[in-house]
Amino acid sequence: MVSPTNNESLNAPPEPDAVDEVVEARLLFTEAEEAAQLIGSLGGGGDEAAAAAERVCTILDRYQEQPGVLDPALELLVVPLLSVVRTLAHAGGAAVSASLRPPCRVMYTLCKVRGYKTVVKFVPHEARDLEPLVGLLGTLAPEDGDTWQISYSLMVWLSMVVMGCSRPSASTASFLTVGIYTTLAAIFKLGHREELLPQLELQVHLGPLIAAPAALLGDSSVLLSGLRDSDTVVRWSSAKGIGRITNRLPLELADDVVGGAVDLLAPEERGGVFLPSAVDLLAPDEQASAWHGGCLALAELARRGLLLPARLPEVLPRVVSALHYDVPRGTTSVGTHVRDAACYVCWAFARAFDAAVMAPHAQSLLVVVTFDREVNVRRAASAAFQETENVGRQGSFPHGIEIVTRADYFALGSRPNAYLRYLRVA
Repeated sequence: MVSPTNNESLNAPPEPDAVDEVVEARLLFTEAEEAAQLIGSLGGGGDEAAAAAERVCTILDRYQEQPGVLDPALELLVVPLLSVVRTLAHAGGAAVSASLRPPCRVMYTLCKVRGYKTVVKFVPHEARDLEPLVGLLGTLAPEDGDTWQISYSLMVWLSMVVMGCSRPSASTASFLTVGIYTTLAAIFKLGHREELLPQLELQVHLGPLIAAPAALLGDSSVLLSGLRDSDTVVRWSSAKGIGRITNRLPLELADDVVGGAVDLLAPEERGGVFLPSAVDLLAPDEQASAWHGGCLALAELARRGLLLPARLPEVLPRVVSALHYDVPRGTTSVGTHVRDAACYVCWAFARAFDAAVMAPHAQSLLVVVTFDREVNVRRAASAAFQETENVGRQGSFPHGIEIVTRADYFALGSRPNAYLRYLRVA
């Protein structure tokens, strides 16, 4: 039986000094020195290293509820720990995986308790560690279930090492490259030939004979390849470059270049109607880029008067097909830029050829003006039709003047106007 005196002593509150000692014990990593000494002995291997790793992991597991307590001592633990791993990694050997298990177990426990994002702040990231770490990872057998902590620790370390392994010669200054090429292009465009020739070394001597088009614009040409590029600015620059180069060729050779541009529009004829059936629905962007680049090239060639009338029966059906180019892709579709470029081709044809050439295809332009869902395509088709009608002065088409007057740039910005109001006029 407990006496009243003893019972009162049990119910009495603890002394203030005792409370401070309990709180201090929970807020400080009291085993930091012991853990650091045990980590220093992990490089010896054997049972002693395994026992030391077990003791360190037991100490660290106590702080899972308050991992921030470990922060002041993290550098004291991580740096010597990875120093042991580095020594073993550079030494190599057949039994290196067995020696790595104790320190890597401690490393994994540190990441588990405190979080790897905090631990990696103290991980060395020297380039000389890259090859040994990759070599060690390659020697670990995936089917060995005892090495997963080694793999985890090495990959955490490797994630920091690879971030700093970049050679100065491997750096790329993309903006500097673009600036250099832009400057050179401006110099060659605006400079005088007599002043530039003494400054340039002879690279290729071009004889007086004009090379064949296959040599200038063959299948491997940068310009023809650029017509299929994924970037619009590259396709547009390639089309302008082809037009300028072809302008300096004889007419019969320029016609071969036109044939190469027409080949980019590679549809299949079904019942007299050209359909872009060659478009792969799984990867439609590449084929759509070729159609877009081909239309831009044809427009540039026609604008410079390089497209012979004999080519029109082959080209016009494909251009009409490009006016209605629309390939479904999931919940959207691909082809707006192709239809816009096809309107540019029609505009160039209207300026280069007689109105009678475009008369059979004016209805296709009006369909685009009225029904296309994209406002920029409707406006482009309207501009092409105005050029075909020659702004209403020729009277080539029925109600042409009224259509040109009503379907102007601003009016076509409204889809209800295009669908309902101008449909009656067209």
